[in-house]
Parts: sequence; structure tokens; C-alpha cells
Amino acid sequence: MAVGNQTLPAPWPFRVAGRRRAQLGTSLDGRYGAMDMARLEQAIATLVRSVEDRDLNYVIGIPEGGLVPAYAFARQAGLRPVFATSYRPADAPFLVFQEEHDDALGARYLYGLQPVDRVVIVEDEVTSGRTAVNCVRALLAAHSIEVMAATVFSGDLMQSLWQQP
Repeated sequence: MAVGNQTLPAPWPFRVAGRRRAQLGTSLDGRYGAMDMARLEQAIATLVRSVEDRDLNYVIGIPEGGLVPAYAFARQAGLRPVFATSYRPADAPFLVFQEEHDDALGARYLYGLQPVDRVVIVEDEVTSGRTAVNCVRALLAAHSIEVMAATVFSGDLMQSLWQQP
């Protein structure tokens, strides 16, 4: 793929070593090496175009890997990001959802949303889909009018990658 006069490597997913569950890593995720910002912005632009005609209020990012893509999406779409957190201050959160794969953190909290808000959840990768599904369910239960989800990478090939030696 070329951007300007620069050829960018394909952000081919790789198995993240040392994780107890399958996890997708790419050059679009700065947790496992230098992030390819040009490629990330290009991927995010594609996602933004897919929701341009929606009247959205916020972009939701889920830590830790979903924060950068959600922020990039919010910047390109001209929306404000809301980040889920494992921190629970005294104020009641708008909603709570579970990250079932992370026993240490478990619950995630979202603050500052209203039941009439239209949101898009932007994730870095979806391996099992449980986190995104749990977030969507919690948002729907809180009577959000519209909830969408977008991801930079889907874990469709995770099963074969994870089973490789």
C-alpha cells in the first residue's frame, strides 16, 4: 500500500506472546511495537466514512487497546470521545459492563452519557467479541437510541494464528 511516495507494510496481525488468551497485535497497535500512524489514520478514515450519515454524539473507547483508535476516530469524525474505565469514583456511573476475559479488572464504567445519546464503540481488535457485546448490551439496557460498533481488526483469523506453534 502506498501513501504519498511511501510504501507502508500491511498491518498483518500476529499472535501476542505471553497472553493467557488469544490476542491480536498489529502495527496499528502501539502496545507491541511502534505504531504505524499513517496506516491507522487510513483505517480509521474508512470506518468514519461508514458512519458519516449517522447523527452520533460520542465515540466510546475501551481500555487499553481501544483508546487510541477511538480517539483517532473521534478526531476525524468531529465527535467527542468517552473512555470506559475500571476506576469507580463516588459518583454513580452511567453504566457498567464486564470485560469477562480480564479477571483483574472485570467491570468497566462509562460516565457522562445520557439515555438519548447515539454512540459508536471503536475497538482496536475484536477477538471473541465479548467485551464489545457486553458494552452494547449495557448501552441498550440504558436505553441508548443507537449503538454502533467498529473495529480496526476482527479476530476471524485468531483461531488459526493462536493454534500455530
